Amino acid sequence: DQEIMEYEKITISANDSKTISLNISNSTNQVLHYGAWYQMISPSTINDGITIAKLTDSPDETSGTIDGNSNKNVYIYIGNNSSSEITLYVGIKYSETSSLGLPDNRTLITNTRDGKYVVGVTVTNGTVENGVTLTNLVTNGSFENGLNGWLVSGTSYSEGIVQSDIHVSGNYGYRGKSNITSQDNILWYSKVGSSGPFTEVGHHYYVSQQIRNDADREFVTHGSAGKTHNAVFNVLNTNGKFIEVSDIAIADGIYNYFATAWGPGGANGAYWYTDDVMTIDLTESYGSSYPSKEILDRSISYFDGSVSYNYQKLNKGNSTSFVINPNSGYVIDSVTCTNSSANYSNNTLTISNITGDVSCNVEFKQLTVAGLVEIMKNSVNNGSPNFGNSATTDEGIYQTTDNYGTSYYFRGTVTNNYVKFAGYYWRIIRSNGDSTIRMIYDGTVAHANGESSTDRQIGTSVYGGYHNNKYVGYMYGSSASNYEQTHTNTYNSTIKSTIDNWYKTNIFDKGYSDKVADVIYCNDRSLFSGDGYGSNQTIYSPYNRVRTNRNPSLICSQKNDAFTVNDISKGNGALTYPVGLITADEISFAGGVHGMDNRSYYLYTGQNYYTMSPDDYIGDPAVFVGGQEFGGQEYGLGDWISGTSAGVRPVLSLKSSVTLMGSGTMTDPYVVQ
Repeated sequence: DQEIMEYEKITISANDSKTISLNISNSTNQVLHYGAWYQMISPSTINDGITIAKLTDSPDETSGTIDGNSNKNVYIYIGNNSSSEITLYVGIKYSETSSLGLPDNRTLITNTRDGKYVVGVTVTNGTVENGVTLTNLVTNGSFENGLNGWLVSGTSYSEGIVQSDIHVSGNYGYRGKSNITSQDNILWYSKVGSSGPFTEVGHHYYVSQQIRNDADREFVTHGSAGKTHNAVFNVLNTNGKFIEVSDIAIADGIYNYFATAWGPGGANGAYWYTDDVMTIDLTESYGSSYPSKEILDRSISYFDGSVSYNYQKLNKGNSTSFVINPNSGYVIDSVTCTNSSANYSNNTLTISNITGDVSCNVEFKQLTVAGLVEIMKNSVNNGSPNFGNSATTDEGIYQTTDNYGTSYYFRGTVTNNYVKFAGYYWRIIRSNGDSTIRMIYDGTVAHANGESSTDRQIGTSVYGGYHNNKYVGYMYGSSASNYEQTHTNTYNSTIKSTIDNWYKTNIFDKGYSDKVADVIYCNDRSLFSGDGYGSNQTIYSPYNRVRTNRNPSLICSQKNDAFTVNDISKGNGALTYPVGLITADEISFAGGVHGMDNRSYYLYTGQNYYTMSPDDYIGDPAVFVGGQEFGGQEYGLGDWISGTSAGVRPVLSLKSSVTLMGSGTMTDPYVVQ
């Protein structure tokens, strides 16, 4: 609130308001007439976004008479629901007659506004380096869908984003032309002073291109006579990332192209085409304070946000809530509210203890793996499910404990745990207790729950071998006559070698390994009964947990069985690469039951695939498998002799700092950035 005595200059920010207390005082002995007035300064006249009115619960009126030697108070509300700051004078005029004699530029305040407070919420994107924002560049663009969703900012090429979808496929263009002077429908070009990208000498440009195949794309300058090609920049599978082109010498009379397969012979015989090209002239947009390429790459998908409604009017002390829907790939970063208490949970902003007009600003940030874990935490169900029943419906998310802390796991026919990483699709099994995400390979395309497909595994392999307890080990020791030597991690199992080779080729060699976390993959060889070596009959602990008691656990009880790469604090440090297999316990948590049909939940593939959990040794070493057809049923969990082939589905974990885009559905998976 603000109190004034006679008149005062008032400034109100955009989307803000003030309550003004007008002190009407008559120090004479006679009755005076008075009137509260306002005079607009900027803007010069009132508009639809500006409200100036008396509050209904004000003790006195804005105009009338006042006895000698007395005082009155009038409460005036000034609201600015516009995008710009406003400035005005507010004051009181006194007179001995009812004609106050106000100048023409001053207006009596006659409107009345109810005494309820306005509660409003706005949603904004965050800022990037040096306070520069991407607000006016792009809205909701996605390179996953070509140019769909991209919007042009401004009316010409030089005013921010420009785009071109000139040609999509095939080898077309200028063949046999010695002089290129005009734009064909399949060639994107520009010239200094013309309409197009790269038209301003000395400007700072970024350019990107959605690559739809493995062909090279080259930035080419072409002499005005059409006979000089000068390949100065390559764009090779940029996958939507922006590349800096400010160092290219853009001179008058030079045409600038995106082209492919140019070769000897100049323009004659060369073929040219472009494919979903996009440029940003940052000098035009930002001047000298443009953001870095790294910031641009990280922030290019601008978030505008949405709320269930814009504002409400409420009485003092009341509470209300707003539903806030982040766009795909974004989560809440901060919530700030005036004149109230605010709490945000599960996409709902609750505002309480209202003491005045409330303005809330909600800022978003890009989703990370750690942020996704928080979302899972906020969606967790109470209690624990019945692990004796198959999960054939979407049971959502539950929690349990692993070696790192609290783990949140998906159960049943969930449809919001799809991830696209390294060119493959994965399904999230659970979070690890260190806020990393564990996921299982699910194919080269996205598969629906209940879909039977060999694409959902990388191939088949035996686990180990026959006739010895050592072959239940992901790694194993000699065929010695004691448990310790048998389960020393000296030799790779066949399936470990298969997985390591796949990981090296598809993750490590392609530069994706910096996003993969080093966490425990548990090959629990602890004993429930028996000796665990040679051909002695043995029951391993996973058998007792998931077959007998149906009480799974994510605690890996023996450090020797906790396979890691570098972590020797909680793990054994025996792995070459941070990748393993799912466990029988994880399948049980997800909704699979040994000997019970389940063709609905997200881990069903229609194939038998190995877990990392030993079952028993009764004549031969046996390991649990996910899925086992028997008697016309497809079990959620089965058991398989280690020396026979079954499917291989690698499991790896994403680091908590990895950024994601998407909502986790089959058609909009979490895409690792």
